[in-house]
Amino acid sequence: MQEQEQDSQTIPPQQHSFPLFQGYGTQLLHNEIDETNYGSPPRTSKRTGSSLELSDTDENKEASPTKALVEQYENNYPLGLHPSLSPPTPTPWMENNDEDYQNNAYKTYGEQKKERGSNGIQISSILGGSYKKRVEYWWWVNALVESFDGRAHWKRLWAARSGKNSSLQCLDGIRTLSILWIMLGHVVAIWSSNGFLNPADFLPPRGVTSTSLGQFLFAARFSVDTFLLVSGFLAVLVLLKRLPTSSGNNSLGAMGRWIPPLVIYRLVRIVPLYGICLVFWWQLAPLLLYVGNSITAPPALWDYGWHHSTELCNEWWWTNVLFINNWVPFNRAEMDTCFFHSWYLAVDMQLFLLAPLLIWAHYHSLQRHPDKKWYQTRGSRATLLLLLTSISSVAYLTYNRGWSANSFDGQAVVRFHQEGYDKPYVRAQGYFIGILLGMWYHEHHEKQQGLRSLQPRNNILGTRVAVGVAVVVLTMVIFGRTGAYNLRPCEYNEWPSSVFAPLHQQTTVCGSSDWSPWLNYLYTVTSGFLWSAAVAIIIFLCVSDSEGGRTINTILSHPIFVPFSKLSFGAYLVHPIITSIWTLSSTQKMQYSDVNFAMIYMSICVVTFAMSLLLSLLVEFPIMSFSRRILEHYRSAKKDTELSAYHDDPETRSLLPPHEKNGFNLPKDGWENVSFDPSDRKKSSNREFSGKPYGSMLSLDEEVKPF
Repeated sequence: MQEQEQDSQTIPPQQHSFPLFQGYGTQLLHNEIDETNYGSPPRTSKRTGSSLELSDTDENKEASPTKALVEQYENNYPLGLHPSLSPPTPTPWMENNDEDYQNNAYKTYGEQKKERGSNGIQISSILGGSYKKRVEYWWWVNALVESFDGRAHWKRLWAARSGKNSSLQCLDGIRTLSILWIMLGHVVAIWSSNGFLNPADFLPPRGVTSTSLGQFLFAARFSVDTFLLVSGFLAVLVLLKRLPTSSGNNSLGAMGRWIPPLVIYRLVRIVPLYGICLVFWWQLAPLLLYVGNSITAPPALWDYGWHHSTELCNEWWWTNVLFINNWVPFNRAEMDTCFFHSWYLAVDMQLFLLAPLLIWAHYHSLQRHPDKKWYQTRGSRATLLLLLTSISSVAYLTYNRGWSANSFDGQAVVRFHQEGYDKPYVRAQGYFIGILLGMWYHEHHEKQQGLRSLQPRNNILGTRVAVGVAVVVLTMVIFGRTGAYNLRPCEYNEWPSSVFAPLHQQTTVCGSSDWSPWLNYLYTVTSGFLWSAAVAIIIFLCVSDSEGGRTINTILSHPIFVPFSKLSFGAYLVHPIITSIWTLSSTQKMQYSDVNFAMIYMSICVVTFAMSLLLSLLVEFPIMSFSRRILEHYRSAKKDTELSAYHDDPETRSLLPPHEKNGFNLPKDGWENVSFDPSDRKKSSNREFSGKPYGSMLSLDEEVKPF
């Protein structure tokens, strides 16, 4: 009996298809798929003469640690793309006298890789379930199919920030409130552009626009500055996190290799949804205006509204594609451009192209002088200089060109919209403040110094004062110009007496003429900067978890804002289309009343977010998921190449520890203690091998969004 037990031995399985034994990265799944033995436990055998009797016992099936780990791995990584796995070292039950197995085990990693040949990929269904199928060379088919995982996208929509990013939860509330405010302003602008049957109830001096409610409606333009502030803030966090960490990667050449992937990723993030909405606005939506009318008799308001915008798109659509529609055609108000509200995307893209230079200068200074504070680096000083330059430019042009930010100031506000409203040298103030805030946040958060260090317990009074200052500034910017709307609106070619009109221009008592020229000048120059600074203070208090800002943080971080924040980009693109269809399909002017306006606004909000949800699940989220899988595939293939070259080189291979000389790179105790937790994925994706950074490209888990 003892002899029989001694003769019992473990027979190694065949070259199984499960990823734990088949290489690294995308090579973890290959064309040797054996579905019948997939994940099967080791088989026991008893020698009877010259033959072997094999049996799979229930004990072996239950006790095998391999099966449990394989199942855990497959549940977490159906594609087999776990980034922390190198070719595993043989486990004890795999050791035997099998000649074929030993020959294969002691080949170099490159030799094994060549023999494996093409990849076989496991395809998953749209709802996340999986079935096994060989697909040679068509790995992208699996990536494309799994990108339309509706259930995963729905969960992602409701998933709140976690871990280190949990302190940024307040940004969801800020984004949601800002997009709702922008929609409010655009509904007013588009609806009022058609005129009302009772204009006196809407226009100054006795209409709703002369009240505090009217000032709140007109102040919606500051929400765009809020979005630019958040965009600059997030750009710093993502770019600094993805910069190369090796000391040899600080050259301009390394920066040149680092920036193009960022730009490409941003285009992939924005262009598909942007392009669909642009084509719908330009070609498809006008057809809806003919519903209920004959082809030769469009709605009465068609020629006044959408027809003009369609003609602009026929001529200037290419400026939207190149993100220069805020410059070309030159000296036109944003309402006289194709897809008028898309000027924001052009400004954001132009500032984003500048941001990597500032962030690289900041990072380079910290690498050379690690003891420097964030405000002492070249990048932060250059950002501050650009901020002051932007403020100075607005001050100069407001004085010499007679700009005014008040909506009924005739030619003064027309010039402001033509020459400055949608230009980056005016809108960059919020973006640069966001960059400075991001540099501060990175120093005190990413370096694990703790945000609470800035808010000692004995400084509660100071934080409350900061909250009070921010609230007062925001209130003054919104409601401080109520007195500027006590007179009749200026005509298109009239200049109010409250501006520094150009020479030989006669002024008229209209618009904001109750203000002095200097008061109007100060408001036009400083309102955007003051608004952005006040919002930055609120974000600072929220992310630092200070006592004084905890109440605001609790409100802005409520989970109800999470899905609306993620739908804000689609909502921004869609809501003018819905508003224009609603208003321009009318055959006559409408009667203004507060109740009518409230009902129209709420209805447009519901339809807008419903359409945004549909577009996000069908376009935005799948494209982002597909691009993430593409990047993971090629990044993993790059690692395979470098690992193969390293292990096949006799000089470098001789330097490896004994447990790594066969091309393996796992802990000495084997793979039993390897973590398959998805939360460890990002930590392991930035490992360095032989001094070469693998995590230098932008991780798609962190998105630099315009919204």
